[in-house]
Amino acid sequence: MALRLTGKMPVPRGKNLAAWECRGPPSGDCDLEATMPRTYYPIMLDVTDRRCVVVGGGRVALQKASALLEAGASVRVVAPRIDDALRGLCGVELCEAAYGPALLDGAALVVAATDSPEVNARVFADCRARGVLCNVVDRPECCDFILPSVLRRGLLTVAVSTGGASPSLAGRLRRRLEEQFDAAYGPLLEALAAARVLVQRRVDDETVRRRIAADLASDELLKAARQGQTALDSAVRRVLEHYGIADDDDANAV
Repeated sequence: MALRLTGKMPVPRGKNLAAWECRGPPSGDCDLEATMPRTYYPIMLDVTDRRCVVVGGGRVALQKASALLEAGASVRVVAPRIDDALRGLCGVELCEAAYGPALLDGAALVVAATDSPEVNARVFADCRARGVLCNVVDRPECCDFILPSVLRRGLLTVAVSTGGASPSLAGRLRRRLEEQFDAAYGPLLEALAAARVLVQRRVDDETVRRRIAADLASDELLKAARQGQTALDSAVRRVLEHYGIADDDDANAV
């Protein structure tokens, strides 16, 4: 089998371009251009109350639907057979039917997670036709976006991506970061978020705001967070009082 790194496989007459590119040529030359790693635009997307469609009813679909639910999305799952674990997810719209393009109506983004390359290709093509962002699991050449390996500590989100070159390495790097970014970052960021609101309300000078923000993000506050909530609250209060912006009521709010 010959391998080409450049050039496009001609699309046969009557074939849908997007679906053909997603499936790839059925045999013969393997066109690797579409599967080479790409440079992606990193973005944190707010999907709160927006419809997100997961096509597929198995284990992978469960993972994708769960992550979207955690982000506040309105999730629709489409599959002729849906696993019991998916049925157990609270707040998911279940469409137990064969995939059809009408099931994408109103979707902000779509994840195709079936075990059928043909169905995944149709989903990808239909999304392209509608201008809807689509991810086909394990097929980066059929994705408008890819999903990184994610570490969460409360409000902290650390995402690692290799641009599709090696998801295994991305996962390994994320596991290393778990040791560096421990559970203390969760309460730390909750406290910093509350302090930020207070500072914005009480301080007009942007230069002073930045100085306070830098002090609040210091290693000293992280050390306090690792000692517990009481130590963290005291450390935040000391910073605010240093700038003369915390009275008793505001300090209690923090």
